[in-house]
Amino acid sequence: MKRIFFLFFLFPFLAKAQPDIAQRGKWRELGPVSTPENSNLSDYMYTRIGGPGRLIFVEFDERLPERIFTGSPTGGLFVSDDRGQSWRVGGTDYLMIPGVSHIQVAPESSDTWFIASGDGDTDFSFSIGVARTKDGGQTWEWINGKDGSLPHTDFKKPWEVVRIRKLFVDPQNGNRLWAATTEGLYATENALDAADDVKWKMVAEGVFQDIIEQPGSNGNILLAGGDAVWFSSNSGSSFERLDLPGDFAAVTDDLPEKRFTLRISADDPYLLYVAY
Repeated sequence: MKRIFFLFFLFPFLAKAQPDIAQRGKWRELGPVSTPENSNLSDYMYTRIGGPGRLIFVEFDERLPERIFTGSPTGGLFVSDDRGQSWRVGGTDYLMIPGVSHIQVAPESSDTWFIASGDGDTDFSFSIGVARTKDGGQTWEWINGKDGSLPHTDFKKPWEVVRIRKLFVDPQNGNRLWAATTEGLYATENALDAADDVKWKMVAEGVFQDIIEQPGSNGNILLAGGDAVWFSSNSGSSFERLDLPGDFAAVTDDLPEKRFTLRISADDPYLLYVAY
């Protein structure tokens, strides 16, 4: 197996580093931008909270190229079936915690989705675990397991906030699902079973915000990030923390919480990009 290299980027927004405006890509807003319906609010408050809220992810369904998912820790899940020309709510509005931090689509069906609830970036809203729908968002059920094997916020202890920032589903098997949480990296091997029967186990200790697959590995090589970069070569059954070169001073600082976002291009699957 070839070695995976790490590339860390700093982003000093210097005027001289900005390209000429004629060279920049052209962007247009896709939405969702419509104001949600909110009852029993004054006109002042209704105006202040207009829009869907802070959107923190974009995901796609490989079987349905027209479908786009996005979500907000406050506004919930939004779905477009026409490449962003129009949007509909994803069915999370009436969950106990409507906010969503991430979504994954099971490889078995475009109607089976997994969502990470709450706010994965900060403590604006709690995460009460992972929810699953098998009918395209019409109904949802929590798959934290009867014994609470997946960490989630207990409303009786709201000061002990748990966040889930990212999910990853095995592209070949929807039963295999991982959750990057502030209480560790967790995995389940039966995510499609009855909700109370789903069992989670910790596969790495730490605070996690991301988990990705190395392109072309068919899920055999996974990497996770949070307070460090972690590596798995056994299909995510276990992870080991990678030792980074000592000259990466930005990674060895004393910040109380570190956030790594990981990406790998399919054009060069042995080059790992890490935004810190």
